[in-house]
Amino acid sequence: MPLAGAFINAGFRVLGFDVDEVKVDQLNSGQSFIKHIASETIAGWVAAEQFEATCVESRMAEADVLLICVPTPLTGSREPDLQYVESTARSIAASLRPGQLVVLESTTYPTTTRTVVLPLLAESGLELGSDYFLAYSPEREDPGNPDYSAAGIPKVVGGIDEPSNLLATALYEQAIVQVIPVSSPEVAEACVIGVAHPKWDERPVLFIVRTDGSTLDKDGALAFLKGKIAKWWTPDDVLFVDE
Repeated sequence: MPLAGAFINAGFRVLGFDVDEVKVDQLNSGQSFIKHIASETIAGWVAAEQFEATCVESRMAEADVLLICVPTPLTGSREPDLQYVESTARSIAASLRPGQLVVLESTTYPTTTRTVVLPLLAESGLELGSDYFLAYSPEREDPGNPDYSAAGIPKVVGGIDEPSNLLATALYEQAIVQVIPVSSPEVAEACVIGVAHPKWDERPVLFIVRTDGSTLDKDGALAFLKGKIAKWWTPDDVLFVDE
């Protein structure tokens, strides 16, 4: 919802999708279920016809951009459970149309966009890079912090190909204070790993990236660090481990 607010404030109309009909009805009646977003804010969006929620999957075809922001809870083996990512990607594939951009935002491990989401979208029969576009941009939020709204926190973006990267970057630039494009979704996915949040730990940051030398690049990850925590970051605080 904070990201929806950032785009609404930038002049976009937002259609929210959720499988929970109770939440959908709440939102459409102007009621918030999120502590740090007031019901008055939601009601204002609805009254201005800037926001609507739905649980009808086929309505995903109405959107030009589809942002996947679903939970990825840890399994018993401490790995991200991707069932919600997979089910959402399948739902999107069922109504995917030419011209749409899909962006995964859920926290996950490197290669998820390429090896999990992309094959599911490919089932639509559409051609990546000409019919539809795909990118990863890690969700960025500091709930309840008035100094760092969704629009005020820099975002890293990694497209599956150059057209996807350009489109995703252009999208977020409309609503986010700073956008940091990187060379691939894998770089963007890795940027979530190992970054100490300054409110938890004031010590220098240790950032570890595991790479085979082909899908992750040091410059991209360093650019992300500089944008995310410039006030705490120096190059000496960064460690890269190659496999």
